[in-house]
Amino acid sequence: MQYHLEWSDELQAIERKLLDEIESSEKELHPKHADTFTAIILRKIALLNEILGIVESSPSITTEEIAALVDHKLEKEVAALENAKQILDTERICDNLRILERIKYLIIEKNGRVPPGDRLGRLTPSFRQIYTEVMDELRTGNKKCPERST
Repeated sequence: MQYHLEWSDELQAIERKLLDEIESSEKELHPKHADTFTAIILRKIALLNEILGIVESSPSITTEEIAALVDHKLEKEVAALENAKQILDTERICDNLRILERIKYLIIEKNGRVPPGDRLGRLTPSFRQIYTEVMDELRTGNKKCPERST
């Protein structure tokens, strides 16, 4: 790890949290785990590395800007969930939403607390509502899933 002494303490703390999360996620990878679990962990590591890369390439970025970036990614996933056509798509998107919410928490929490008035979880109610609606449509047949090729 490269320490950035010119960075604020807050930005260094975010970098440390992201690196720690990557390290702990890498420890979760094991050849005996199911492929789906491994895929989720690899997606988590990729998203963490993406955010970390942005932080490292923009040393003047603020916590609020990083959080806004993650919010934007969350909103894109919610939009994708609304357009999901298969249950497998909804599962992947829901996994991405959970990962991004964890990343957002890592960015904005201070001493185990989220600052008052922060928008963490702002998308969660609509996410749950959309997920329920999509799953109901898929179960009742009102939304047609493309046939799986064998």
